[in-house]
Amino acid sequence: MEQTTLLLEYLREQYLQARQHETLEANATTFLTGSAGVVLGFALKEGSLNTNGLWVGIIVFLIGLANFRLNAAHFTGNRFHTGVAGRTRRALEEAIRDWTVETPTQIRKGVLIKQCLDGPNVSIGGKRHTALMTIPVVTMLLGIAVAFASKLPYHL
Repeated sequence: MEQTTLLLEYLREQYLQARQHETLEANATTFLTGSAGVVLGFALKEGSLNTNGLWVGIIVFLIGLANFRLNAAHFTGNRFHTGVAGRTRRALEEAIRDWTVETPTQIRKGVLIKQCLDGPNVSIGGKRHTALMTIPVVTMLLGIAVAFASKLPYHL
């Protein structure tokens, strides 16, 4: 097998794995947020929080915590595969010496500059991940609120 063919196949695999982590992160968030909603729905089906509110709050908090940890793990996996893909892309560019057009890295840099996304601390994947991480954080806060509300002298 030719070096460039091997590098290209390796590059494809890394991008596939990175996308898979993004998909799994989104799927986990959807499933676990829905699960927290179901737990809250059952707890509030009578129109107010019943006496099991403390346990409901703890369960909702734990669902949010599980979501937070899963998202963090998938983000780590995504960053690993995108990092390997970047190095592989540059190695592939080096293996193909006679470029008559812009290299993929040059195209990428140009678009990042045009969209004001260039800079040492800018990560498109990081921005997506940060936005998605608000969901488990809010779920955990909701769980804490429900647990505390269950201990009030009146029920919500």
